[in-house]
Amino acid sequence: MGSGKGYTVQPAGSMKLAGMDFQVYSVKWSGSLLEMSANGETVVAPQLPIPVEITASIAYPGEALYVHVKVTGLRLERSS
Repeated sequence: MGSGKGYTVQPAGSMKLAGMDFQVYSVKWSGSLLEMSANGETVVAPQLPIPVEITASIAYPGEALYVHVKVTGLRLERSS
C-alpha cells in the first residue's frame, strides 16, 4: 500500500472493538538514533487516536528490550 523511509504500510483486515468494526493497517518500521536501534510492527485503525497493537524490539549497548502491547477492550462514549 505504501512505504517511506524506514516504514511500510499494508492493509491488515478488520477488528471489532466497543461493538464497532474498524479497518486496520499494519505499519512495519525500523530505525536508529545514536547507538540505539529499534524495529517492530504497529497495528492502527485510522479512526482511533491510539494504536491497536505494538510489537517492538529495542536494542542499545549492553541491553535489549522486547515490547508487546495490545488493546483487547475499549469503551467509547459520545461527548456532548
